[in-house]
Amino acid sequence: METDYRVFLENELKTRRELNPSYSLRAFARDLGLSAPRLSQVMSRKQGLSYESAKKVSKRLPLSEKEREIFCHSAGLLHSRNNQDRNLHQERMDQIRNETNKFLDLEYFKVISDWYHFAILELTYTEDFQSRPSWISRKLGVP
Repeated sequence: METDYRVFLENELKTRRELNPSYSLRAFARDLGLSAPRLSQVMSRKQGLSYESAKKVSKRLPLSEKEREIFCHSAGLLHSRNNQDRNLHQERMDQIRNETNKFLDLEYFKVISDWYHFAILELTYTEDFQSRPSWISRKLGVP
């Protein structure tokens, strides 16, 4: 689980650029409701977002509720001006981490619940492994 809000921003910008190679930092800043210089400073780690600013920005990102919470508390933890606030953000981040470790998302469970997923992983350790789906299918006898 990523715990630095700037990495969320970097990943989102990268995703948007993959969809549209001409997508700029200026366009990203506009979409987030920030000025381009401000976003540039944040992403280069020269400035940070306050918890309140992170809340506003997070609403403009395609994040789940848990990711949004991590995003905001990460900013609060990194940039709060007093120890009491930092401690509160750290406590909440720890709670989120513990909650996340207790439950698997259904999608992750589906990946590990079928026997052949682990068999494919084990196949990668064989000397004659070939990463072609047809070869893997033939070796395991699955479609």
